[in-house]
Amino acid sequence: TEHYHIIEGQSVWVAVAAGAALCVWQFMGIETASIMSSTAKNPTKTIPRTMIWSVVLATLLCGISSMVVMGSLPYGDLLHSNAPYAELVTQRLGISTGYLFNLIVNMVILLSLIGWFMVQSYPPKIAAEKGLFPKFFAKENKQGIPSTSLILGGVIMSIMIIAVQSSGTLTAQFHELENFSVFNTLLPYLFACFALFILRVKKMLFKSSFWVELIFTVIAVLYIVFIAVGLSWLSWVYGVVFCLVAIGLALAQKSMRSKTN
Repeated sequence: TEHYHIIEGQSVWVAVAAGAALCVWQFMGIETASIMSSTAKNPTKTIPRTMIWSVVLATLLCGISSMVVMGSLPYGDLLHSNAPYAELVTQRLGISTGYLFNLIVNMVILLSLIGWFMVQSYPPKIAAEKGLFPKFFAKENKQGIPSTSLILGGVIMSIMIIAVQSSGTLTAQFHELENFSVFNTLLPYLFACFALFILRVKKMLFKSSFWVELIFTVIAVLYIVFIAVGLSWLSWVYGVVFCLVAIGLALAQKSMRSKTN
């Protein structure tokens, strides 16, 4: 079993949990389709279809490409490579093609970052419009972009990049940011699982679908807990702090609303 110890000194199950966390990382962002539902045409049909097809296509692309890489690279190269896709292209098509591949990948990452910067500014804006966050998060510029939320989000991300500088190499720093992102993605899913169960119980909706939802909810909670085991302790610390700050903002806003009323 020594080949499965991808985390030095940890058990096989912790390594599997870390791999599951990596799978969550690959699928992160699919749920952001729901963020832009207010600007979509016929969102009740468009958004579910978008998310379902995104999962299907992402699964096919990730699965096929991963099998190609794992089946083409020697085990030793695959084990010690930080960029297996680029290494495969370099081995098969030459160094110059490998450089070109790296250039294209970096361009895609840059364009994706621009999109992520825009998308990440909308959840605080929506929360502010619903009265959960302070109103300044909903402030827009002349182009209709939530500029305040965008700037604050950029500041928070910059702080996180600085915070992981002690992790060592760029690969280790990226791994910490990945763990932090996965942790903060799992928390809303965990809250949603409990919220679904609580709402069903409060409304006394004990239909046949309730028991199916309950089974899937329990499986989802167990899966989330299992993945959390494979995350680094640093991601737990940053994730809990980030969550507490968000909860603090929501509670402060609720207190301010109660005083004004």
